[in-house]
Amino acid sequence: MNNQDTAMVATFSALAVATSSILIFLPNVETITYTVFLSGFVLGKRLGALTGLTTAISWEIVASMMMGGFSGIIFPFKIVFWIGTGVLGSSTADLLKPTRSLEFSIIGASLGLLYDLWVTIGVALLFLSSGSFIPVFLSRFFLGIPFTISHVAGNFAIFSTMPHVIRAIRISGSPLQEPDSYLREKYKVQSFDPPSADSFTMRSHE
Repeated sequence: MNNQDTAMVATFSALAVATSSILIFLPNVETITYTVFLSGFVLGKRLGALTGLTTAISWEIVASMMMGGFSGIIFPFKIVFWIGTGVLGSSTADLLKPTRSLEFSIIGASLGLLYDLWVTIGVALLFLSSGSFIPVFLSRFFLGIPFTISHVAGNFAIFSTMPHVIRAIRISGSPLQEPDSYLREKYKVQSFDPPSADSFTMRSHE
């Protein structure tokens, strides 16, 4: 991984942790899933997955300092989920065009529900040997429904902004990567090459 890739992953991870830290006192409202998904969408599968991994580790450290305690058995489940979220973002980029907010909102809401189900499974696994996996899973899930609703609603709202963010990233990136082709496409002209001295001479004689 080159320096540019490292910088991009670090930027997305830092953004995810910083914005989620601001929202930490809102029950089950977070921006990590959003940011990791976005990283996969614009950076690709490998960097999206790596962003999910680094963000999960970074967030665990920050959340532990802010709220105290370690996630325990559900920490590996968080890592797997957010790595998968980065990969999903990349896969979605091949299927969806960033034009409809509703499609991204539905994806975000679904990811919120899947996350809560996934970590609840992680908690219930502690009771697998005692034969209480299903009762613990059901009780934890139903008791957490208000938090799940908050998570789903928060993701639905936050993901609705994703098409605008994706377009902004692509537009701001295009002039840096291919300025001439970008400007030709944007303004429908043949070339942005500066006029030659001969062209000025010809015009002066017209």
